[in-house]
Amino acid sequence: MSQADGTLNETLTSNVTRIFTPDVGLTTGALFLMAIIPIYIGAHKSIKALKESLEPDATDITVFRRDEAVMLPIYASCALFGIFLVFKIFAAEHINMLLSIYALLIGTYTVFFLIRSYAVRLFPRRLRNTHFTLILTESESDAPIPQKESGRFQFERRDAVPLAIALSVGLVYVCSKHWVANNIISIAIAIAGIEHLHLDRAINGCVLLCGLFVYDVFWVFGTGVMVFVATNFDAPVKVVFPRDFLTNGFFSKDVGILGLGDIVVPGIFLALLLRFDNKLDRNGSRFYFWTGYVAYIIGLLATFAVLYIFRHAQPALLYLVPTCLGFPLAMALIKGDFNELMAYKDIPLEVEERLGCSIPLVLPLLPSFLRIFIDLPVLSFFSCGVQLLVFLSLVDALQNASATWIRVAFLLL
Repeated sequence: MSQADGTLNETLTSNVTRIFTPDVGLTTGALFLMAIIPIYIGAHKSIKALKESLEPDATDITVFRRDEAVMLPIYASCALFGIFLVFKIFAAEHINMLLSIYALLIGTYTVFFLIRSYAVRLFPRRLRNTHFTLILTESESDAPIPQKESGRFQFERRDAVPLAIALSVGLVYVCSKHWVANNIISIAIAIAGIEHLHLDRAINGCVLLCGLFVYDVFWVFGTGVMVFVATNFDAPVKVVFPRDFLTNGFFSKDVGILGLGDIVVPGIFLALLLRFDNKLDRNGSRFYFWTGYVAYIIGLLATFAVLYIFRHAQPALLYLVPTCLGFPLAMALIKGDFNELMAYKDIPLEVEERLGCSIPLVLPLLPSFLRIFIDLPVLSFFSCGVQLLVFLSLVDALQNASATWIRVAFLLL
């Protein structure tokens, strides 16, 4: 028995030595930083977003209640399988064409607001800033006076530079699909998701993470669907870094991947812990946030370690959920704050009802899809799958009329 154990240890050591090259170390470090930095920034920005949401007309955040926390893994599973079927049935070039349009809109939107939040501080005070308001109105007749206001958009002169940068990033991604542009957009989406997605209670965070734990493990180990979608879904829903950067530099095509769900999902729970620390107000201590943050780091490093040792794609939430839940809850029990943490609620009921999340099964219109995608990348899969089926069925019908009945039958199913 001891000889067998020794052989196994030698094999594992040999594998790690052979696999963990300088290129792999650089890739791991880059993915690691692109995971922990958005969580830190998004969690701290969520405090300001919460304060702004308490204003009467504010709709800046989306609140996840118990029902949404329970149903999210089911919707995410439907979305994931829908995307899988899309890639199996339709031509990849058609899918990428539609995804490019979405990426341009989403990338410009999220990168703009991320840059804008910091650029405001850099705008020279001596330069006069001008505010503009664009009001869209509508009426059912040709009357010169519109009957109602349908939209209001406000922007400022100092928004010009952030908008130009954001639009440039979006265009670079659409035209080249370069991994740097992908990462800029993905990080912006991750920060926006953690900032604007709020759990109403810690217990609902536990329900959400446990449900997605099962979801992640099933779709990675139980089927090959998750890996297939992650490697073929060419959209900014993951952070990537070349595995051979030291050899091929910025033009490498072989990349390591970390999905945004593995950043955003634990991130919204850690953001809740940070707001809980604020409520406790113990001399500025951020004990529970830092406990969860260190736990996330441990779980992420464990994911990378197992990935390199066994050379198989790993469901990151398999390691992140136990650490991100276990460490903070254990410390809350030890410090006597467990009941207070479970009862913590930072959003008044009337505000929660106004900001509550509604997860639609079908989102046929672009504005609705765009908002869901920005708020929660995981949920966007289902919407994207439905719209891809509709759009691609029309494209294929024009190119191959004999197969139209197959597409129609599939859509009806």
